[in-house]
Amino acid sequence: MRILFIILSCFLLAATKGYAQGQKAEAFQQKTKSSLFEGMTLGVDLVGPIMYKASDCGDFQASLQTNIKGKYFPAVELGYGKAQKEYDDEKVRYAAKAPFVRVGCDMNILRNKHDDYLLLVGMRYGLTSFDFDTTPLDVADGVVPETVSEKCSLHWIELVFGVDAKVWGPLHMGWSFRYRKRMSASECQNKPLYAPGYGKADNGSQFMALYTIGIHI
Repeated sequence: MRILFIILSCFLLAATKGYAQGQKAEAFQQKTKSSLFEGMTLGVDLVGPIMYKASDCGDFQASLQTNIKGKYFPAVELGYGKAQKEYDDEKVRYAAKAPFVRVGCDMNILRNKHDDYLLLVGMRYGLTSFDFDTTPLDVADGVVPETVSEKCSLHWIELVFGVDAKVWGPLHMGWSFRYRKRMSASECQNKPLYAPGYGKADNGSQFMALYTIGIHI
């Protein structure tokens, strides 16, 4: 009888220990899983609309950024750019509008990965395909200038340096400074002066800044 009691006690002890280890393993897996994915941030840029209001050309942009372990932030940026402007230097009236997309990733370089502030460096790849109209401003001998319509595509990369701050609850704000480098552009009869998502299309490289308000979910 005593031997049977000892055997049953050992069996119950082993089962209890195994259950406890299973619970710890499950808790560890859940913790690892939750710490891997730490939410997403939906944001909109405020600089583009202000530029369009001030200069008749600019971008309207929204972004989605995923937080992985507080260190890596894959991002997708979608937008719509348009221009309706007279360029006195070029002596043309220029019009263009089209969507654009950028994809890439940022990395938080702060030691504390879960601070209310992020210091980000990263890269983007951008592309757009757009129609544009060019109309000469000079009128010679009463001849009405003819508008030339063309289609162009442009690809570029961006180096990113940014700061992001948690303002209140899920509300985030931050600056993103971009160095854009044109990779390729299709040839056209008239050179495009503005490219959605890129800016001045005749510049091989340029600096830009974005100011984003976002909601963390």
